[in-house]
Amino acid sequence: MTALADLMTRGAWREIAAELNRATPDATSIKRELTNHGWCDLFIAMVRAIEATQRGFNSIPDKVKGMILPRPG
Repeated sequence: MTALADLMTRGAWREIAAELNRATPDATSIKRELTNHGWCDLFIAMVRAIEATQRGFNSIPDKVKGMILPRPG
């Protein structure tokens, strides 16, 4: 779990840092303030991981999903 969280937050942070560098001339002080919000980084990374997993799941044909998942009812 720790390795997954570490991987997710590093990826999320790279994207956030790149956007800050483009958006503001004072990115360094903003980055320092944001590093105090580790839970925010983790939450963002978890949402992105869920979205990526869902995109992968959505690419599986419905017939295969029906064979794997239990049917409601």
